[in-house]
Amino acid sequence: MDSCEFKGRTFVFKEPTPANGCAILNMITAYRVPFIPENFFGLSLSKEVMPPEALDKYLKLCLQNVYEDLGKVKAPVIDAEGQCGIIDPTGPMFTMIVSQYAIFFGEYWRRESD
Repeated sequence: MDSCEFKGRTFVFKEPTPANGCAILNMITAYRVPFIPENFFGLSLSKEVMPPEALDKYLKLCLQNVYEDLGKVKAPVIDAEGQCGIIDPTGPMFTMIVSQYAIFFGEYWRRESD
């Protein structure tokens, strides 16, 4: 799975940079991340709830690796400056995209770790 749809809009996932991948994994193992199961990586994960500042960083790290497929245009969900790059984003949209990206990321990490 390398994409997801939300209300007729298609969002495509990219593999993270090595540094972003390590940062995402660190956050997943350091905190109880909303939107993913506690045993997601088969690791003993922290029970500490992710604080708002860390959640904001986690969301940006994940969403920087997602773009909306608009045909000839590929709009980054979050651009390099950390600003939203799509039209009419919503909390439910981001929750769904990040949840699906987490699954994509887990599959990517397992594949690269074998």
